[in-house]
Amino acid sequence: MMCNYEFLGAGRNRAVFLTPSGKFVIKIPLNIAGNSDNYIEGKKKNDDFPLPNSKYLEINGFSCVMMEYVEQLKISDATNIPWWANYVDSMQVGYTRKGRLVAYDYGS
Repeated sequence: MMCNYEFLGAGRNRAVFLTPSGKFVIKIPLNIAGNSDNYIEGKKKNDDFPLPNSKYLEINGFSCVMMEYVEQLKISDATNIPWWANYVDSMQVGYTRKGRLVAYDYGS
């Protein structure tokens, strides 16, 4: 049985893959900063704004985060958004499948 994970993109610190179900993403660290970002996101170490559901996974010091998929907010739809969205790095916010507006990339 073959599982295909879709590569969604990579930043300075992590690569992100969509699970075959389309319900979750897995964030893989590319460096030590990516490990730190995963720890922060996976352990929900941020009380400033709403966060997606996530789970921190660590095996022998290698950490990943499995997070519910968030559909990125389009800038054209960014009217009447809460104040906190403007403070998330590059306004990396979006909607979960249940319609919650959350910050999806807030590790560092």
